Amino acid sequence: MKTILIIDDEKLFCESQARFFKKVGFNVLTAGDGNKGIALIKENQVDLVITDMLMPGKEGLEIILEVKKLVPGIAIIAVSGGGLASPRDYLNTAKKLGAKYVFEKPFDRDKILFAVNKALKDIET
Repeated sequence: MKTILIIDDEKLFCESQARFFKKVGFNVLTAGDGNKGIALIKENQVDLVITDMLMPGKEGLEIILEVKKLVPGIAIIAVSGGGLASPRDYLNTAKKLGAKYVFEKPFDRDKILFAVNKALKDIET
């Protein structure tokens, strides 16, 4: 069973995404901030990370860079609802830093599930 780590400071978002991915057959870990997320990656076998871009403390761009150093082949999906800038600005930068897929919140669950499955399949080959 593949493990997904969801890093997002929005508790309801984390909980709803965790329920969804567990329901479709994944093991799911959640973290409410980047530091906790990085700690979970160091302590667990994680196959894919879904990270928000804007959070207190360690933001998504920092998380992407750190995760890529810790686990070079890991798949990363970045999500953002925006902030002072457009979500697209943050997500374009995330893509340049190594996020495989990017999604603006709110997003279609079928589309992110497709992206998760494709990203996991791509790292296996």
